[in-house]
Amino acid sequence: MSERDNQRSKDDSFVDRRKDDRRKNGRNRPVFVPEDRRADLSLRMMARLVDEALFLALCAVYPVGILAGFAYLLAADGMMRGRSPGKRLFGLRVVRSRGLTPAGFKASILRNLTMAVISLFLMIPIVGWALFILVGCPMLVVDFILARTDPNGQRVGDILADTAVIRDGAILLKPPFGRRRTAETISAGTETDESGESPGESGEKEQK
Repeated sequence: MSERDNQRSKDDSFVDRRKDDRRKNGRNRPVFVPEDRRADLSLRMMARLVDEALFLALCAVYPVGILAGFAYLLAADGMMRGRSPGKRLFGLRVVRSRGLTPAGFKASILRNLTMAVISLFLMIPIVGWALFILVGCPMLVVDFILARTDPNGQRVGDILADTAVIRDGAILLKPPFGRRRTAETISAGTETDESGESPGESGEKEQK
């Protein structure tokens, strides 16, 4: 059995256990994302910034730039088997709750609809800017709180689409801060910090 098949089997087993817990405890929403695969919020924000930068680049293309950018934000997480370009850079993937399978374009549109509308507000002078302050900013705050506190890391769009963001693969773009954690390093029992050393290695050096 390959490593990917082995990981998928572990994920399926985890989901089944959580469904049993929900039935026993009467929970409405089960925890379906294993803790060691939950995406760091900082990485999700960095990935979002990359996708927003691509949105702005598309908006600069006259005369259909804004429509192209809006369509990109909606469909981005359906690309590359649940990976937008930003998520690809930071080793993240959008998955559906059932079996943690990669999200498709339909799920991507549902989960990104609110974010795409908020981004569109910024492209409309005066009226759009006012809507961004009055409507967009509160929505972003709610999304941030949900993503930080929800056991699956789900924001409003994820709840609507029944999706979540997980760590899945190597980080191609090194974050400027924090500790890098990927599915591979977690499963191997090692993590690396910004210096590229594992916590154990750095501790040994301090003792010496």
